[in-house]
Amino acid sequence: EFRRVLFRSVARIRSDISTLGTAAEMYYVKNGVYPASLDSLVGSSEEGYLKKVPEPPDKTVTYEMKEKGEVVASFKGKTYSSFGTVT
Repeated sequence: EFRRVLFRSVARIRSDISTLGTAAEMYYVKNGVYPASLDSLVGSSEEGYLKKVPEPPDKTVTYEMKEKGEVVASFKGKTYSSFGTVT
C-alpha cells in the first residue's frame, strides 16, 4: 500500500509541475519574461494562466518557481523538475 501511495504522489507531483511549467511558458510568451513566482500565474480567466496553484499531494512538498520558467518540487529526497529531470 505504501508503494502505491508513493507512486500516486509522485505521479501527481509530476503532473502538477508540468501544468505549472506550461503556464510559466505561456506567461513568458505573453510578457517576454518568466514569472517571479507561481502566484503570478493565478488570476481571472482573462488575466491569469491558472485558477489557482495546485496543492501538493503531501504536506512536505512545495512547488517552487526557479529561473527560466522551471518549476521544482522536492519529495522523499528527490527533486522533480518541470524540465523533466529528477535529481
